[in-house]
Parts: sequence; C-alpha cells; structure tokens
Amino acid sequence: MIAGAVTEHCRRRGFQQPDIQFFLNDLPGNDFNNIFQFLMSFQEQVREVKGDNFVPFYVSGLPGSFHQRLFPDKSVHFFHSSYCQMWLSQVPRGLAQCEKVAPMAREKLYLEQIFRSVDQVFAKEFAVDGIKSGEIVAKYFRATAEPILSRHFDNEVLEELFSRYAKVIGKHLSMCKAKFMSSVLVLKLKG
Repeated sequence: MIAGAVTEHCRRRGFQQPDIQFFLNDLPGNDFNNIFQFLMSFQEQVREVKGDNFVPFYVSGLPGSFHQRLFPDKSVHFFHSSYCQMWLSQVPRGLAQCEKVAPMAREKLYLEQIFRSVDQVFAKEFAVDGIKSGEIVAKYFRATAEPILSRHFDNEVLEELFSRYAKVIGKHLSMCKAKFMSSVLVLKLKG
C-alpha cells in the first residue's frame, strides 16, 4: 500500500511521518457512496493487519473534471492518475440507454466493452516490429500525458521526451512480446 511505502521511506531516512491524504476524483453525477461505505471497513482491516505499524490515512471525494483546476497552488505534492484519460470520450454502446440498470451492471457492461476494445487495438496496432510498436505506444501515451505536461514544458522538451520514450519502448518490445503496458509519470514540485 502507498502509505506503507511512504512510512518505510521516511523511517529509513529519519524523516517524520507525513499525513497521507488521498483525493478521489470523479464527475459530480457519479456516486461516491459505495466507495465511502467501504472505506471505514477497509481502514479497520488495514489497522488489524498492520497493528502498531498502522499509518492513518485520510480519503476525500472531489467531484469535478480534471480538465479544470481542482486544487489550489502548492496544495498537493503527488498526483497519480490510473487509466482514465484515454477512456473519457468512449461511452460504451448500450450504456446510455440503460439508466434503469443497476450501477454494478452498468459498470460490468462498461468494463467488458472497454477491455474488448483494448484487446482489439493491441492485436491490430502492436502486431508489428518492436521499433514501430514503440512509436505507437509513445503516440498513445503522448495523447494522454501531453495535456498535463504541456503546462510545464515547451514543445521542444516534449518532442525530445517522447522521442526517447519511443526508442526505449521499441527496444523493450523488440526483445519480448508485451500484452499490456503501464507507464508511470511522476512530476515533483521543486522547492
């Protein structure tokens, strides 16, 4: 868990344990209730497992679009966004017509169509040599990461970054066949 990794890092370096707060973001029309109902029991389970090593953590729900500012300047030290931006414009067929279907059934329909779509794209797009595949992966990653990065870096820096990224990924794909790829992007505030 993230809190455990942060605690261990601080302990090894002699730092004071920071407060850890998670912000969950979704559009205002979506329902955080199921998540929040689960959180109390989850926190108790973690407390039982960790015992004296339990690190308190705080969770907040933040309705709104991440295409606009959600936080004041210098208020959050680390952001992680998992597999969200690339699907924003892809409402699965049939989902809009099933408002009366239970939320879990809608979620299942959504996930089934998304994963089927991902498998088709990978089968079609990455059935080429490693170097070409690296360029394709970099193109997809750039489509999701560039809107965030362009606020901090000029076009010349971004061109160099994604060119290097394509070469690294291409080299990896020429050595082995990858079915899935995950990229983590970390920006650290200086100062």
